[in-house]
Amino acid sequence: MGMDYLEQIEIDKLYKDFIMRFNTITKFQYRGDCYSKMNFIARINEGSTLDEIITATQNCFSDDWHKQNPKVLTPKFITRSDQFQKYLFNGVLLQKESQVVENKSPEQIHNEMIEKRRYEDKLSMLAMKKHKYTEEELNEPYISKNSNL
Repeated sequence: MGMDYLEQIEIDKLYKDFIMRFNTITKFQYRGDCYSKMNFIARINEGSTLDEIITATQNCFSDDWHKQNPKVLTPKFITRSDQFQKYLFNGVLLQKESQVVENKSPEQIHNEMIEKRRYEDKLSMLAMKKHKYTEEELNEPYISKNSNL
């Protein structure tokens, strides 16, 4: 259910490594924050690797718009699910293989992304309050009720 002490130590090490590598790429001196850490943990729990998060950071940093607006690229920004996926795949938002998107309109995909973001924000806020998750809260679906999944 929850992370044990050794898992938490491993996640902390991964997060510190991420922040160090992020700062190397961007030439900023971020120390990290609870929001980016929660997003980072969510990406790791989804099966993403540190190298994938770093690849997304490098792709985002190389983006023309971000070169003109460098302060937008923060650890919190790149660890958001939508931005992580977008920049991991060089601007092409791809869904996990288990999701079927062929019969979905762009509006449906957009609405599902919004619902997922709200769900992630809710989890982050709950964690900020040091809320003990119930099984129901952990298993709450984030995909829109209008979804074809």
